[in-house]
Amino acid sequence: MNEQDVTTPVRTSKLFKALAILFLLLQIMIIALIIHMGFGSRKGKPVGGEGRNLSVEVFEVRPARVQDVVEIPARIEAWNSVEISAEVAGMVVEHGAKEGDKVEKGRLLLKIDDRTYAAKKMKAEADILKAEADMKRTQKLFEAKSLSEKDLDVAKSARALAESELIIAKSELEDCEIRSPIGGYLDDLSADVGECVVPGKQIAAIYDVDKVKLVIGVPEKAVRAVKPGLEMDFIADDGKVRKAKVVFLATAAENASLTFKAELEVDNTDMYFRPGMIVKVKIIRRVIEDALMVPLKAIIPKYGSYYVYVAGKDDKASLKEIKIDFVTGFSAVVSAGLSAGDRIVCEGQHLIRENEQLRILNSPAGAGDAVK
Repeated sequence: MNEQDVTTPVRTSKLFKALAILFLLLQIMIIALIIHMGFGSRKGKPVGGEGRNLSVEVFEVRPARVQDVVEIPARIEAWNSVEISAEVAGMVVEHGAKEGDKVEKGRLLLKIDDRTYAAKKMKAEADILKAEADMKRTQKLFEAKSLSEKDLDVAKSARALAESELIIAKSELEDCEIRSPIGGYLDDLSADVGECVVPGKQIAAIYDVDKVKLVIGVPEKAVRAVKPGLEMDFIADDGKVRKAKVVFLATAAENASLTFKAELEVDNTDMYFRPGMIVKVKIIRRVIEDALMVPLKAIIPKYGSYYVYVAGKDDKASLKEIKIDFVTGFSAVVSAGLSAGDRIVCEGQHLIRENEQLRILNSPAGAGDAVK
């Protein structure tokens, strides 16, 4: 091997190392240039206030009368309802009303074939006549000392048994005519003419809905605001607010829901409400005369607390922690952290830094629209 063969690989290796070092230096220069350009673009715009003049909108905090309202869904039920079952067995021979009819108390709904029960009544009447005659004869013979007192007791028992059989027969005959026990709407008549019914089978349902009741479960936090006789607002499915009166409030909470059952009376002579509908009842827990409210959109949740930016007299931003009492609509009632007259940033607050100079776009007089 000659000298040229030995030196050529060594020179090539050194060349590659030099190129690698040059490429690395070039990368470092490019990164430095990018960093320099980034800082240069921010030159003249220091953090924390000077130079930015961030544009924001504010809301001026003013005392207002606020109601702490809880809305609870309520189920509409008939004021009174009854499911009617047959008391005797037999074939339906007549309908006295049809489904959907408004029936008065005592109206005939349907009639069961009563011939067997009429015959049973006649037999009971005949048995009681015989028992009466037997007892009179036994009484005379007992007085003549021809029969013992035991024979007299047997005759008296026979008469009493005949009387009880007559009472049963009359009752069964009356039960062949099924009449409405309340006034209301016949919502179901399930036994057709010609159909045989048996005792215990439901054959009709009546609903009295001239008044209806709203049934709600009142939570513990609102139960002290509900009392029998109190008038309360409720919102129907059409969005209208109507009145209802509390007629019942349970003493103890239900085990399953831990709420207190309440019933509210509503006039329904126009049949506007029907059982099964759902409405919302508004329970006013309390009224605060001078509440401080801020728009929900102005509040910044952070680390389990709530903050807002306040624009000072010099239009500089100041971050303040607040305590929220309750939320109503799109606003929150604040119990601590703010004072009347404070200007709360409600638009652009997420871009603000502490003590940053602000440019307020709206006037305090028009800031009330921010709550809506």
